[in-house]
Amino acid sequence: MKNYLNFNGKLIPETAIKLESTNRGFLFGDGFFETLRVKRGKALYFKDHFQRLTAGMALAKLKFTEEFTESSLQNAVQEIATANNLEDARIKLLVWRKPGGLFIPEKQEAEFLISATGFKKAIPFKNTVVFAKSVFNTASVFSRFKTLSTLKYIAAAIELQELEADEIIITDTKGNISECLSSNIFWIRADVLYTPSLETGCIEGIMRKKLLSFYEKKRNKEVKEGLFGKDVLLSADTVFSSNITGISIFKSIENTVLPKAILPEELRTL
Repeated sequence: MKNYLNFNGKLIPETAIKLESTNRGFLFGDGFFETLRVKRGKALYFKDHFQRLTAGMALAKLKFTEEFTESSLQNAVQEIATANNLEDARIKLLVWRKPGGLFIPEKQEAEFLISATGFKKAIPFKNTVVFAKSVFNTASVFSRFKTLSTLKYIAAAIELQELEADEIIITDTKGNISECLSSNIFWIRADVLYTPSLETGCIEGIMRKKLLSFYEKKRNKEVKEGLFGKDVLLSADTVFSSNITGISIFKSIENTVLPKAILPEELRTL
């Protein structure tokens, strides 16, 4: 069965894709990406993804050509899932600047590529969790966005693989908890939901935004974002990670078994 891609608004077979050697995403990492979920034909939280993507693009002086709007891109994302016969799909939307120039680009217009694969839900529990020793986060104007420059996360993933662990926590250069490999980190203590501040250099995840809003506004509970050292995790009631694939609860961190691995009932459906 053929797999299809959407390249600059055109549906093409995966085998037909041809990227130029002058591609700025390849040469300079000059671009961004979003990972979304399409469920039963609908792109979940598309507006949030589009807003984060275009906010990053604006900082980089990068823009879609006029024919590509929020609505047309949402349709393209949903159509690629249908084209690949996927009712529940993991979508990757990559955006990069058109060719031309070196560090100083010649153009502002973007090209894009949309792909679809089957969606896999996050595993409910992560038994072994470690702290990264090979890489550290630093806040910048681009750190909250998903850029095409992901070497830091690749290095962390290799370290995770070598340690044969289930998850790895990245701290910032001052030792504050920042994020996990491909998800944000949260913990609950005395009914307060905690998560690292964007000052640590973590990604501003879509589910991070939804979780904080849900806990504060719908549950009417306290939420705290800030700078936290590693020790706070060991005294938490529950520690977990979250991204578009769902929530995973941690059972141990650095060989210390956590006292509880239970998620509040109201968060289990998110």
